[in-house]
Amino acid sequence: MNGIEVASVLATGIVNIPAVYAAGVPVTITLTSTSDPNCSIVVGTFTDCCSGTCVGAVPAVLGSNTHGDMNCGGGATNALAGGAVNARWYTWTPASSGLAVASSCSPFNNAGDDTRVSVHTGTCGSLTFVGGSDDNCDPFNSTFGWLANGGTTYYIEWDDRWQSTGHSWDLSLTPCVAPARDECTNEIPSNNPLSIGNTINYNGTANCANDDVGIAGIFGGVTGYVWATFELLTCADVVIDYCGTVNFTNAALNMYTDCSGTNPVNSQTFNFLCGDGNPQIFYNSLPPGEYYYPILWG
Repeated sequence: MNGIEVASVLATGIVNIPAVYAAGVPVTITLTSTSDPNCSIVVGTFTDCCSGTCVGAVPAVLGSNTHGDMNCGGGATNALAGGAVNARWYTWTPASSGLAVASSCSPFNNAGDDTRVSVHTGTCGSLTFVGGSDDNCDPFNSTFGWLANGGTTYYIEWDDRWQSTGHSWDLSLTPCVAPARDECTNEIPSNNPLSIGNTINYNGTANCANDDVGIAGIFGGVTGYVWATFELLTCADVVIDYCGTVNFTNAALNMYTDCSGTNPVNSQTFNFLCGDGNPQIFYNSLPPGEYYYPILWG
């Protein structure tokens, strides 16, 4: 029993007790004689740590998932950032592609626990970090969305970086359509000429954008990006300005001179002086030419 639920079985020899407890919940095992109910012994209290490592990941379901305390296994990867020791692991393979979201935000975790989630692909022992989330809601819960490909197995890791308390979380999948400006090679910078005193505004969404150039890995928690392109007509200072951008999450500090992803143009400085706390990124004395700037999703 775990103080709330009781599972019992009548047997001799090796016994499998029905799994009525969430992984990580401490369970006390007591043996009682059938011939003498007064004869019993408490074997001890045990914690199932089968989901405490990647190889023990349990299947996640669309909708609500729940795990016990993250207090064993030592399976945290710290792929998002350092500080965790233990984790609870899930595996999930969507049948179709779409926008996946793993979220501990209210109402799934009304206790307000301080959570952190990381998502990986690959195989245990050779994982590839997709991205993750720390404090995004409530205010210390986590939500991470990514473009999930049908047939790809994802490993979802909740760790104890801030709190080891078990909690509930939600997994969802909705159809996802790639947004405009998703493919770098389809963009034509000369369609957006930029000269001193001019401004170019970019509108739209980056949700469901692909990692078409293969640079997402250099940005923490980024799944893909859309492209803002322009042709600079004369040597000038250029500012990428996110002031007023709603739902801002992350920004690239580099732009590129082509679609190879191997020719970055580094910014010189940035600040967070917008009234909404969003950044401005500064490039000084850029020479004339074509430029490609990734607007990040994730």
